[in-house]
Amino acid sequence: MILVVVLCGIVIGYWRYSRVEESSPASTQEENLTSENIDSNSGTTDNFDNKGQATSEETKSSNNIDQSDPYSLYEAGEKNLNQKNYVQALDYFDKALLLRQDDAKFYIGKSQALAGLQRKQDAIKVIEQGLDVLPNNEDLKTQLDILQNVVQ
Repeated sequence: MILVVVLCGIVIGYWRYSRVEESSPASTQEENLTSENIDSNSGTTDNFDNKGQATSEETKSSNNIDQSDPYSLYEAGEKNLNQKNYVQALDYFDKALLLRQDDAKFYIGKSQALAGLQRKQDAIKVIEQGLDVLPNNEDLKTQLDILQNVVQ
């Protein structure tokens, strides 16, 4: 059962990743480096590597996110998660959870970002926090099982 869930997660993750790749080719991202991407405080561009840091495209689009809408923040977190920008994704999921604690997908997204950063124990704690709020949520229970099996 767990193997099926893990395999489904891999397939869904690949599907999401391939959709992101189709919608934002690398050449487009390179062409979008403009003065809008320059940090006014430091004068540097927001172009980081693929180890959890936002690229210029994500930073540029983050200005359009409604910071008071947890679902907009969640969507931004998912986008960054799919692009393996785990630090940025974690930030968005944290902000979404500050605004709304009763949606399991916010906890799951945060745990996936933490797992991407190789912080598996923290990912488990986040799911356990979600289960404190939503004790009967099957998605959280499944995610906890998956994470616990990965850690062992």
